[in-house]
Amino acid sequence: MYWWLGSTGGDSSGVDFSGGVQKIYAIKEAFAALKNDGTVVAWGYSGRGDDTTGVDFSGGVQQIVGEGQAFAALKNDGSVVTWGSSGYGGDSSGVDFSGGVAEIYTTYGAFAALKNDGSVVTWGHTSYGGDSNGVDFSGGVSNIFSYNMSFAALKNDSSVVTWGYTSYGGDSSTVSSQLSANVSTILTTDDSFFAIKSNGDTVPWGRVLDNYSSAKINNHFSGFIDKVLYSFGSYMVLKKDSSAICAGDEPDLRAGP
Repeated sequence: MYWWLGSTGGDSSGVDFSGGVQKIYAIKEAFAALKNDGTVVAWGYSGRGDDTTGVDFSGGVQQIVGEGQAFAALKNDGSVVTWGSSGYGGDSSGVDFSGGVAEIYTTYGAFAALKNDGSVVTWGHTSYGGDSNGVDFSGGVSNIFSYNMSFAALKNDSSVVTWGYTSYGGDSSTVSSQLSANVSTILTTDDSFFAIKSNGDTVPWGRVLDNYSSAKINNHFSGFIDKVLYSFGSYMVLKKDSSAICAGDEPDLRAGP
């Protein structure tokens, strides 16, 4: 039995959950339930992910992702189907998924699909990463990292390329030389990216650089980082040696005089 409260998804009385549900996904104003038979049912605010009419789930679904006003489902055969607000990724009719998709990633208003051959296709709101024209994915991509507004792709040669909302990490040109090689992973917060290099150095970009210089971040955050937590302009860094460092209004961590 399911009980829902609220005006955007609070009424699921007309939804068919027969056969059982294995997982439920939520976006801003809608829900989607992946049923045991691989089909999907959705409900919520009209036009923002609530209606799967006409969506072909045949063959079964293995992954559903969504963030703002749309969902994308990766099917067992490597194809992708979408629904919800067309301007936020609900319409993927012009996207080439040929060759199969390995994983789907999302920001608030856009999606990126990492294909089996290491190439990447994007769709959705251009400001949030729906447009990756001009991004160099040559050589193949091994992983994609995202948060609310931007994407970062770690390529097979350990370099990084980015796209999306410029000031929130979509533009990494100021640190591009540091992201050209030897990046092992990328950590994300609500407004920034942190590339962790193979020697433990940290390369930050996005809103974090409005308050802290790269040099000061490296001075205080040196060593291998496990996680970065963010809250209203402050950051807590959890390191692999189990130590933790906070960066907020403390003067010696701020850039500038």
